[in-house]
Amino acid sequence: ATPAPRIKAGALREAGLTVWIWNRTWERALALAEEFGLKAVPLERAQEARLLVNATSVGLKDPGATPLPAEFFPKEGAVVDLVYRPLWTRLLREARERGLQVQTGLPMLAWQGALAFRIWTGLLPDPRGMEEAARQALEGE
Repeated sequence: ATPAPRIKAGALREAGLTVWIWNRTWERALALAEEFGLKAVPLERAQEARLLVNATSVGLKDPGATPLPAEFFPKEGAVVDLVYRPLWTRLLREARERGLQVQTGLPMLAWQGALAFRIWTGLLPDPRGMEEAARQALEGE
């Protein structure tokens, strides 16, 4: 079976987008790029991106940590952080302060939960309701 990240990267390429990978270590970036048929780029190239997606756990256990120093943020566009706890990671807060569009990891979490529920029950709950319930719970922390 094809791993999910390969499918997503392929869908982005089919939509006409260029997909880059960078990592905290260059060797890992090269390995991931080869594994998924993408191009590894140095961290400095993040400024050229229009959509930046953090798919690491950086910020999950240490809310003060960020996977990308602010000086490497894109000049315009959007930043998505798949970390959903804390709801507003340092990465998202700093991106929002610089006028970039931001998206938390809650939609991904809600859709994963809804699709898992469908696998087990055959029923698909409304992911928007699940997302709102999760948002309320996390905002109360």
